Amino acid sequence: MNALTQLPLKGWNLSGDFDHLFNGLMSRYETPQSHIVPPLDIIETEKNYVVKANLPGIDRDDLSVSIKEGMLTIEAESKSENVEKDGETLIRLERHTGKYFRRLRLGKMIDDSAISADYNDGVLTLTIPRREQEEGRRILIN
Repeated sequence: MNALTQLPLKGWNLSGDFDHLFNGLMSRYETPQSHIVPPLDIIETEKNYVVKANLPGIDRDDLSVSIKEGMLTIEAESKSENVEKDGETLIRLERHTGKYFRRLRLGKMIDDSAISADYNDGVLTLTIPRREQEEGRRILIN
């Protein structure tokens, strides 16, 4: 397991430092500017990586998680409510609505066929099993 130490946040380059911190396990890819990038927590356990993404106000039916060619993609859409009704006037609108998008590259030590997902109270939890680390073998020289 990685030995994590507290890193200073000032001047942190999240995409580059994140790659370095997890030795290329996962990295953030370019996200379309019109999309909201959901914040993630990534936890390493003995057998898994657990990714938690905040997706407030998202219905389960508007959430999609896919994997293709080693890329894990989280997509969701928060639809705006019709807040103005007869006799009502919208004074302030601060809640985010729109499309959420996050893409992560999975490392080679991941068993992507056994990823599981759970969505509860606006938090998507992905459990990503780690593969056993292959030990090198000695090559005999003739």
